[in-house]
Amino acid sequence: MTATWSSSEHRTLTVRRALRSAGRQTWRFHGSAGDEARAGRDGASVMAG
Repeated sequence: MTATWSSSEHRTLTVRRALRSAGRQTWRFHGSAGDEARAGRDGASVMAG
């Protein structure tokens, strides 16, 4: 199955994925459970949006 995306949609998804992975690395570096939970909530809202 080939998905046909407009370049703007593809760019949005790429940026979103990059931000998500960067956020995970940042929270892991800080290593606080509370911060990780907060990051998870933010990530979920970003995915929903």
